[in-house]
Amino acid sequence: MAEGIAKKVLGSKFHVESAGISPSFNCAAEESIKVMQTLFEINISNHQPRKINNLSIERFDFVIALDLFVYDAIKMEYEISAEKLILWEIDDPYLQDVEVYKKCAEKIYQHISDYFV
Repeated sequence: MAEGIAKKVLGSKFHVESAGISPSFNCAAEESIKVMQTLFEINISNHQPRKINNLSIERFDFVIALDLFVYDAIKMEYEISAEKLILWEIDDPYLQDVEVYKKCAEKIYQHISDYFV
């Protein structure tokens, strides 16, 4: 959801990619697909989750962790400056209902808007 929202809000101002420390599935959750279509008119049904270790994170200006667990894992695994690694503390909606996904997407949108717009 974060990648889709960031691309829509930021347009071509930034190059945006998403990755996780241990993605669980090979596709976006149905709840996230519904929320993204309803709230933002974004189709993420073809999104392929991938692992952060498949990216060269040193080439990015910012690395944003959406929770403290991920933030700490990235901090331990990679040499990344405090200015570059950002923590937003947005709870993962995984295995919860569509309303929780909706609240998560709204928080992501708000953080992107506040931080980059």
